[in-house]
Amino acid sequence: MVIPKFESVYERDFYLACQEEGLPTLETQYKFLEKRKFRADFAWVAQRVLVEIHGGEWARGRHVRGSGFNSDCEKQNLAVLAGWQPFVFTGSMITADACGCARLVKEALEL
Repeated sequence: MVIPKFESVYERDFYLACQEEGLPTLETQYKFLEKRKFRADFAWVAQRVLVEIHGGEWARGRHVRGSGFNSDCEKQNLAVLAGWQPFVFTGSMITADACGCARLVKEALEL
């Protein structure tokens, strides 16, 4: 199995958990809005499900600082308006139970 290159260990671990849990093929760094630069870490396009992994929650990472958090909220809200079902997991959630996170998404995919 060839593993794509990921920006973080959390993304890699979630991807591997998806493989382990038997989730269908996914897109990585998927641009889900035509008029914006927003990309989702993972997407199941046919089912319109997105996943974002937010690392650095305990180290003042981008996702928990003011402008980054605001941008993430805007991104998630626009995804919902466009008919997507976004899921957000923190690095801690992935470390604690990556397969559990993947199973939650699997449920949304109705598999």
